[in-house]
Order: sequence, then C-alpha cells, then structure tokens
Amino acid sequence: MNRRRTVRAARSVGAAVVLGALVACTSGGGPQGDPPPEVTDAADAVVDVVRQDVVSVVAHGGRVVATPSVLVRAGADGELRAGVELDGQLEPGEPIAMVADRPVLAPAQGRLSRWSVPDGSVVAADTPVALLTYGGFGVEVDVPAGDAYRIYTVPTSGRANVDGGPGGLECDVVPGETDEREPATGGDEGIRFFCLLPMDAQVLAGLSARVGIETGRVEQALVLPVEAVTGSVQTGTVTKVTDGARATVDVGLGITDGVVIEITSGLEEGDTVLAYAPGLSRHR
Repeated sequence: MNRRRTVRAARSVGAAVVLGALVACTSGGGPQGDPPPEVTDAADAVVDVVRQDVVSVVAHGGRVVATPSVLVRAGADGELRAGVELDGQLEPGEPIAMVADRPVLAPAQGRLSRWSVPDGSVVAADTPVALLTYGGFGVEVDVPAGDAYRIYTVPTSGRANVDGGPGGLECDVVPGETDEREPATGGDEGIRFFCLLPMDAQVLAGLSARVGIETGRVEQALVLPVEAVTGSVQTGTVTKVTDGARATVDVGLGITDGVVIEITSGLEEGDTVLAYAPGLSRHR
C-alpha cells in the first residue's frame, strides 16, 4: 500500500452529506482527550475501526418559564392506584401512585397539580398520568421531530446558558406538557422538555436560553468517522478493504457525536474501510 499521510477524520465536510440528519444539530466533537480515528490523504484513503467513548449532545434554544408543568408517566401497563392527594408537596423519586405493583415516581421536586387520568383507570406504560408543578424556573425546549431520533435514551441532565443571565447552569431534564395551541417546533411529533434550573437561579421568565442535553453515551464503542459511512438511523454500509480487495458491508449504527459514529454490528476492531462512504468516491 502507498505510504499514507494522516489527517484528522473530522475535517471532511462530507459528513453532513453522508449521514444527513444523523449529524444534524450536534453540539460538536466527542469527549475531550478522545481524538477521532485518523485517515489517510491518498486516493485509496482508509481508516481502521477503533474503540473510543462517544457522547451525543443535542443543543437547542428555549425560553425561561416560571413554575413549569412536568409530566409524570406510568412505568408499566396496568391499573392506576393514586397514592397522593392533589396539591401535595413531593420530592424527586417520591411515589405518587402504583401501576401493576410498580411505583409511579415524581421526576422532580414540586406540587402535584393534576391527575391526567382517573384513579382506577387502566393505562399503558409511558402514559402521562399526572402533572407536577415545579416551584422554580425552567427552560422550555422543543426538540423538533427531525431531531427526536437522536434522543437515544431518556435524557436526565443538561446544561443551560441564559442570554443576559447566568451560564453553565446544570439542570434536571424532564418531559414537559405540550400546549395544544402551541405545538412543539417541527410538528406534532416534536418532544418538549423542561430543563429545571436550580431553585436559587437568578433568572427571569421570558429570557432566551440555550440548553445542551446529553442524549446518549457509550464507553469504548467501536467507531468510524461519520464520512466513512452511508446510512440511516440504525443501519448503513461501508466499503471494507481486505488485502486490497474491496467489498460493501452492511453495518449496524448506534449513537453519533457528529465526528464519529458507533458501529454496533458488521465490523470488528481493527477492520479497515475506505475513508469515504460508498457511492461518494471518484476513485473506482
């Protein structure tokens, strides 16, 4: 093989073309201290599958609201048995009801302001069963439908920067009630979150803010640069190189930080692939 001069994989602008929405709205590169895999700068540029930590962060603008309403969801299918009176003060993790012998827990500190379904109703898992009113401020964030696929796991924490106010505020991320008169940006499939600010946060309702939400984390994942993969949300293809022979290989895809993407199946650590995605190369 020709001698290769290495450059950082992140410099290719083909990432946005190759994976489209997969890399949209990312906050930037991977964790500090984890450089992306390196590729060559030759006509037959290749890159190896390596392991590194991957953290996906979605950043969106929002606005500060006072006493946000937080959804409380059932954790199982079954009959709802309420255990707390309305207006009762709750602490995070405190049980408010039972569904199929599983407790329904308060996601944050606040006041139980409404039951969304009557006591004794049969509900499905993840159904909103109650509404909790937080006593402080929160940043209301609407994640458009086009970005909702990047919510790999239920987010629980974030960091907020308030315009004209404090920055770097750590906050608890909880599901929020969507006002039917003001649907989430991107349509009915959007997701609304509240980033609950500390009770002593010096903010005012109506201020603009930006929130970074960690949506997924995998330690020591198998990864490739995003520009080496053609794919959708869960599946993709790469050009595997073995002893000079090329073959298109189907791969499973996991989370991405916009620089690298997790490979969940189809390749092993140390495998070599072309550094450009199938269908984009001019070097046949």
